[in-house]
Amino acid sequence: MEREALEAVSPGFNPGEPDWDRLESNQYSIGYELLHDFAPGLRFVNNARYVRTDVDYRQVLARNGFTGNPDRPLEVGREATIHDQEIEVAPWRR
Repeated sequence: MEREALEAVSPGFNPGEPDWDRLESNQYSIGYELLHDFAPGLRFVNNARYVRTDVDYRQVLARNGFTGNPDRPLEVGREATIHDQEIEVAPWRR
C-alpha cells in the first residue's frame, strides 16, 4: 500500500460504533485473614473472602487491519465483541 494512502487515515479514526460500544463494570471485594501461632502445635487460623464482579462489555473493532481489497485500499474489516460476565466467590479457607 502506498504511503500517501496510509497517511490519509486520521490518527483519531475509530472503526467502532461509539453509540453502541460500552463497558460497564461493578466490582466488590472483601478479604480477611487472621493467623496466630500461640505455641508450637497450637495455631489459630480464620479466613474470609467475598468477591462479586459484573461486566457488560461490547465493542466493534477493526479485524486484522485492512481487508486487502485492491479496489478499496483503506477498507477495514470489523467485528463485534460481546462479554456479559458475572462472577461470585464466597468463602476462602486454608
